[in-house]
Amino acid sequence: MSNRNELFRNAISKTYDQWQTLKIALQNSTLPQSDFLNWLIVETEKYFRENEDLNNDEVSDWLDEIVDTELDVQIRDGSLEQVGIRLCTFFRLITEENSEEVNKMLQEPLPPPAPVSYNAPGGDSDSYTDSD
Repeated sequence: MSNRNELFRNAISKTYDQWQTLKIALQNSTLPQSDFLNWLIVETEKYFRENEDLNNDEVSDWLDEIVDTELDVQIRDGSLEQVGIRLCTFFRLITEENSEEVNKMLQEPLPPPAPVSYNAPGGDSDSYTDSD
């Protein structure tokens, strides 16, 4: 495995490890967490390798489809978009051979997701935050 592939795999792994919403979804799933994460890392590498010029929306939509299909969960807290942006940024930096910036980003945590919005009975839209 080349150094670039190894660096990208590490960036994917670190991103998924920091993705709190995915962790919660996996804790409430019957799937073995480590098996699913290993599979998702491999599939993500393959997705980037087989598709040129991916953008953030394409990656977040792809992840949304996987999480919905495999975990039967719909994520609507904005974290899919954050993860899509982060993975695309890592891929671009690694393609440009900017390992210094990649290593710097690996030290930064994934931003926390936004408060979750939901439709309350009667159609009123509310949002849940820790202070509610």
